Amino acid sequence: MSQTAAWLRLAPHVLCVLTTSLLGPPMAAAHEAAIEQHAPPGLVLGVKAGLGSGKPINDFGLLYGFELELGYLLPLPDPLHHSLELFVNMGYVRTSLSGQSAQRDARLPGDGRVSFTLREQSFPYGIGLRYRVPLRSERFAPYLAAGYRAFNTADVVHTRVAGRAVSDNTERSLTHGLFASAGLELFVGPGAAFAELQLTRATRNELVVRDAVGGIQAFLGYRLMFGEPPPKPVKPRAAAKPQPPPAAIPVEQPQPVASPASASGPTPEEQAPAHDSQIRGVVRSFDGQPVLASISVEPGAVTAETGADGKFAIDVPPGRYTVTLRAQGYATQTKKCVVDERGITVLNVELRDE
Repeated sequence: MSQTAAWLRLAPHVLCVLTTSLLGPPMAAAHEAAIEQHAPPGLVLGVKAGLGSGKPINDFGLLYGFELELGYLLPLPDPLHHSLELFVNMGYVRTSLSGQSAQRDARLPGDGRVSFTLREQSFPYGIGLRYRVPLRSERFAPYLAAGYRAFNTADVVHTRVAGRAVSDNTERSLTHGLFASAGLELFVGPGAAFAELQLTRATRNELVVRDAVGGIQAFLGYRLMFGEPPPKPVKPRAAAKPQPPPAAIPVEQPQPVASPASASGPTPEEQAPAHDSQIRGVVRSFDGQPVLASISVEPGAVTAETGADGKFAIDVPPGRYTVTLRAQGYATQTKKCVVDERGITVLNVELRDE
């Protein structure tokens, strides 16, 4: 048990080291792909079934079974983000083994050999961590998992001599070990279909079975993900894309100009605007909506208000100006501009939220 506990303590650190060394800086950008879209923090419920073999670690051949999983996708900061899942699982595995004794016994009928059939039923359960590798994909996510696994097993041995049953023996045991798995998820519907390869192993030394329990299994399954996707900051921009492009600057409205050839001669009030230069433009929010804003121009202390369409036009003499734009709920902006003689300076501004 002390060795198992040590492996469990090291597993999260090993996953973080592998992640940092293999993926590096592109991880943060990749989180905007499949994991960000389809695997939000929250509960995960999974079921899988598969076939395998015990040959790599014991003498058992074909084994088959299923597993149930209950997990939680952790809301962690970068670089892990939504990639790490803590889960518990339990399942059922069945396998069998047949053979006969190597030595003959002259006291037994027939060929003097004892044949046997060993049927094993195992109920594994445990806890582990799953790490989803954040690829730049909108549908696929490979993953690695590791953790603790306990095996509650029941072995039934049927012995026969010369084709006749002699005795049955049942042995029960509880052993402790580890598991590791690798798989690939395809996000479909409210969760992900997946294929997985799993290796399990625990050491056992009983009277009948003195061998490791476990093996290699290939699983197919599906995981339901119940987390609510977080709001995406890019959604307002996406909604603004279908809107028509900003309207063209309207035709300059006619301004009163003093006529030197006037028969009656201009009044002093008509002589005051001796310039045809102007600052005009449109004030919008960051998502393209018109904004009612107040505008002040220095020097000269000239003020104006935008219309319902966000447009404004201010007559000023030629020169250099500082234009300040203010609107309720938006950050104040200050712009500098140069107005040429008898010219129009266009100043279109996007205000950001406070």
